[in-house]
Amino acid sequence: VAKYAYAHANDLFFVTSYNNLHHITGDKNTIIFNYQNFKKEKYKIPNQPGFLIDSNYHFHSFYNDDYIYFDNILSGKPVVKRNSLRDGLKAVFATDKYIYLKGSTQIFRMDLGKNNDKDVKFDMLKSNAPNERIFGIAKDADNYIWYSTVNNIYKIVGQEMVQQPQFRNMTFKNIEFIGQYLVGYTHDNLLLICGNVNGQVTVDSVLSQNCIWDKFYKLDSFHLLISTNGAYRLLSIGK
Repeated sequence: VAKYAYAHANDLFFVTSYNNLHHITGDKNTIIFNYQNFKKEKYKIPNQPGFLIDSNYHFHSFYNDDYIYFDNILSGKPVVKRNSLRDGLKAVFATDKYIYLKGSTQIFRMDLGKNNDKDVKFDMLKSNAPNERIFGIAKDADNYIWYSTVNNIYKIVGQEMVQQPQFRNMTFKNIEFIGQYLVGYTHDNLLLICGNVNGQVTVDSVLSQNCIWDKFYKLDSFHLLISTNGAYRLLSIGK
């Protein structure tokens, strides 16, 4: 079962439920990395793996305290390191300088400029509400990371988690950015499209689709594929 996929040019990469990395080009399927040869033990309580491939073919894999890094998945060799992440990894996002890892109640940041260091180091970003469970998290068009808790919406600016009062009492179970719009569904399953997110927020709601919203899959700057308890839905936002 594929748990993560990334397509670039004529290459397709995907990671299986065994954390193995595959590369498909043409009709050839090659295993680039076999995780079973590197893991130090069978984890009794495995965390959800987090994967990331960028346009420079850098590959990052986080699983419990294993961190696997490829400088170039087309020609490089894996570097296996250990990390101290124990909060239960839920999502991974990257900007030009950092990788952000979302835990259940905390967000960690890794400096990509120090990725060649022997040890993997994470900075835990400080929050004014450290015990709030983190739900949705997404990266906007300007490379800022936003996230939603049960009570508030925050934007990460530098090392600060800045509460966004313009959303008032609005919170989301899941979020994604499509162009300049924030799309999210609330804890009572209402799908909303928010514009002007840094100012006086405008809100449009999607008519009831008789479904339960689940995961978001961003296709491009105008289209979002959404899984539900039934059929997939495609949300299109015009230019």
